[in-house]
Amino acid sequence: MAGSGAGAVRSFTRKLSAAQPRSEPVLDVLADHGLLAATCADDGLPAAGLLWRIMERPRHPLLDARHVYWSALEQLVNPATVTQKIAIPFATGETVAKTCVSSAVCTVMLRKDPAFYLYMIEGLTSPRVAFEIVRRYPDPVSFRRRLAWLSEFAGDHVKVWQLAPDTLRMLISPDETTAERAAAEHAHRRHTRYHFGDAETGDTRKAVDVLVQSVITNYVLQGNYAAAADVDRRTGLGGVPMPDSEKDTYSYNCMLQDLGRSIRVVLT
Repeated sequence: MAGSGAGAVRSFTRKLSAAQPRSEPVLDVLADHGLLAATCADDGLPAAGLLWRIMERPRHPLLDARHVYWSALEQLVNPATVTQKIAIPFATGETVAKTCVSSAVCTVMLRKDPAFYLYMIEGLTSPRVAFEIVRRYPDPVSFRRRLAWLSEFAGDHVKVWQLAPDTLRMLISPDETTAERAAAEHAHRRHTRYHFGDAETGDTRKAVDVLVQSVITNYVLQGNYAAAADVDRRTGLGGVPMPDSEKDTYSYNCMLQDLGRSIRVVLT
């Protein structure tokens, strides 16, 4: 694919080093592990190209491209820096909510499909605050069940079009307040420098964590997790609800596989 060869990766890396010179040692580490060359199947760009797109193209007015870039680098180097607990009490004044399932998915995706994870970040931090995926389901039964699930539960956060008898195009976005919450969370982080796992994180999430985890909870978990308040609608307390039925379990697995092609989740 155009823009995904070794020469393109080197070119993007040079541009990133010039734009953010302090990130050059980090880029060297990522390159040594092959992470900058990982390619996103949804648009053909390598991870280095997606990082450059984050720096080059406009971000959401409330978000700083440099913070998005350094947040992404931090997570690529050490997926354990994905942050989970909230520190701003949007709903009740008590920091009880957790995004345990979605943050775990992020951690796996960063190793299994880092370029797609960056693709999600780039779209969600852009002025559009959304990203698109196209998925083909060769098995007719799987296709019908996927389409039925999306038609019933997707709501405002997932727009779906049928491109072919076995292919769907989806526009995926968080709830309408997520960008504002992401900016607020990031502004209240407990540390000002990116630590790459060498210092205690604290509870306040990065903006990219808020955005991506909101998408996963809205898309995968049928909206049962209220991203606008970071509170589970079923209990009013922390924690993400697990599927209740065989149909939910099937859909839960399928949606996670949409967001990470190589991720396979087994529920016991």
